[in-house]
Amino acid sequence: MSNKEIETIIEDSFRELETVIKEGACESNIIIPNYRNDEKANEENKQKKKGEKRYSEQELKQIFIRRILNQNQLFFSVETPSENIYNFKKNPRVIFPNENYDNEDNNFLSARIDVSLYHKANFIEKKPEQNLMSHLEFKYGQCDKKNIQKDFLKLICENNGKNKNYFIHYLYLKEKEINNRSKKTIAAIFSKYSRSIEGVKKEINNRHFSSKELEKRFKQVIIYINFIGLNKKYSFSMADLLSIHDIFDKNPNSRKYVINEAEFEEWKNKKELDKHE
Repeated sequence: MSNKEIETIIEDSFRELETVIKEGACESNIIIPNYRNDEKANEENKQKKKGEKRYSEQELKQIFIRRILNQNQLFFSVETPSENIYNFKKNPRVIFPNENYDNEDNNFLSARIDVSLYHKANFIEKKPEQNLMSHLEFKYGQCDKKNIQKDFLKLICENNGKNKNYFIHYLYLKEKEINNRSKKTIAAIFSKYSRSIEGVKKEINNRHFSSKELEKRFKQVIIYINFIGLNKKYSFSMADLLSIHDIFDKNPNSRKYVINEAEFEEWKNKKELDKHE
């Protein structure tokens, strides 16, 4: 199976997820569960409305895995332990093999990767990494920059130099949430992506990888984002985001980022899925 076929499965998984959200059922027989319907649930978390649907990355991940199983061409693992060790307590950090480090507080540990795919041909059970095809991380919602950056760091560092890795993300905007703030919702996600990649670059710059190798790895991590409700889906590499970093200029008087809207709109149009199919 090729990366192109994997990417087709990702896009088909997005479409099936849209079906289950909008129609309540899909061919994978997965449904979206509800939060419990009582007043105490609201007190525990203001964002979890009683009786409302609980959206997460798990539904998308299960739809994707079922489609991989249907193809019967790949092995897969879930919650795959990383080769490198990481510290996600503050700014996400990584320690590569043979690097010296201070781990007195045991803050550096093996991380977990949501899903890993392996070629079946000539598979060696004791050395699955030799057949590694891709690592994938799944995300839902308007997650914070740190949460995004730790996954970006893993996808860059957990790479054998040959495979492509994927970050697959979706948000669901209900009809009442679709208004003149929709553009800001999209821009906020892309701004977090851009800042996260800069954080990754700063963490591993001049370490372990040459500049040329790091540039190659940024091209090998592909991001998919689906704004369900807005009917907007995009796909691009980390290298693509690095090329537009200047679109997100930091306001010197605050922590917010000012966006060059004209340039951002032009760039987004080139990366939108379905629009050019």
